[in-house]
This record gives sequence, structure tokens and C-alpha cells, in this order.
Amino acid sequence: MKSGGEKSGSLEKILERDRIKVATEGAYPPFNYYDESNQLIGYDIDIIKEIADRMDIELKLISVPWVDIFEELKNKEVDLIIAAITITPERAQEMLFTDSYFKTGQAIVIKQSNTDIQGPEDLADKKVGTQVGTTSTEEAIKYADNIKFITYNEGTSAISDLKKEIIDATVMDFEAANQIVKEDGELKIVGGLLSEEYYGIAMNRENIALMERINKILKEMEEDGTITKLEDKWFN
Repeated sequence: MKSGGEKSGSLEKILERDRIKVATEGAYPPFNYYDESNQLIGYDIDIIKEIADRMDIELKLISVPWVDIFEELKNKEVDLIIAAITITPERAQEMLFTDSYFKTGQAIVIKQSNTDIQGPEDLADKKVGTQVGTTSTEEAIKYADNIKFITYNEGTSAISDLKKEIIDATVMDFEAANQIVKEDGELKIVGGLLSEEYYGIAMNRENIALMERINKILKEMEEDGTITKLEDKWFN
């Protein structure tokens, strides 16, 4: 996906053009998704809007499928990615991350009628759905052997197959899972948090000045209560 022919650049170039280009997935509520009016909303969206406001520059948001989103950054089609991205050592070798703006962990979602799975140790020999390229699969593997994985481009597809009993369980970020089970009485979370993870905003590794500028803003947002207000808004 192109973005007006502009390539991403350094903080200086971003300020010169008075615009920052940001990619998100747009399919991962409550972090980033489209509402009934086809507008991008969510916790991630509010975070990046506040950052752009405090930088006093225009925000250009585009949605990119999760399977392509890191290539969009690598090819310098965008300046940043904000899409509920867990900071990992492997990813940190490929891209630069801001300080964390959200703490979470992985959780298991099953049907209410399922009594066989009570925690990660019960995933052995089960069909488990996870979103491709996420930490969900990595966490599930740590706890059980012989899991039969089915990967999906979008987490919502795993939920759909779970309800159809094509898979036995799905592993996903707790807040996303919690949002789903609150809205769908057929599903439940079991086993508590499987991990402790931190989300960061990603950019190309050479953009150190941009990272430092955003880190300063995130610190201000933490200190003045903005982040707490947004967490209350989206996660109650």
C-alpha cells in the first residue's frame, strides 16, 4: 500500500512536511478498528492522535493487513506503526520501538460449553488458532506439547472458527479477548494471563530522534494523566 508517494523519513523531514504517516491494522478492537461510520477508532488511534497533536503536525493514518504491516515500515512507506505490537528482542533487532504505552498479556479463549480446557496445560493435542506473526503462538507453545496450530491473518477469523468448533481454543491479547467475551456470551477466558507483554510504537532503526521525541511525549501523557484517561475510556 502506497501513501501518496512520500517515503518515511527522519524527524527533521517529518517536521518539514508537517505530516506524520502511521500504519495500523484496523481490525483489532479495542485497540484499532473501524466503527459503523467507517472511521478508525480505538486505544491505539487515540494514543497516536494525541502524539500528533502534541507534535503539532498532521496525522495521516492508513490501515494495512497485519501480515503486511512490517513490510510497510521496512519499505519506508510509513513513519510509524501503532497496532498493539508487543516489543520482543527479535522485533527489536529489525525495528526501533518507543517506550511502552501499554502493558498486557496473552489469554486463552474457549467456548462456554468447553470444560476440557482450564489452562495452558490442557492445550496439548488440541486445535488452537492464533494470528500469524504474533506472540500468541509463541506463548502457547511454551505451555503445551503437540498443539495443532491453525494460523489466521486476522484474530477475528479465529474467533469465528472457535464458535463453529473448527478449533478448540484461541490465544490472543487479554484486552482484545476480554472485549470479545463481554460482547459474546458463547465464549469465556480461562487460565489467567500467560505472559507479561508491553506494546510499543515501531519505526525504522535509524529514526532515533523521532523515537526520543515520542518517548518524551509519552512520558508527558503518563505524568498528566492522559494515558490513564484513555485506558479508562477503552478498558474500563
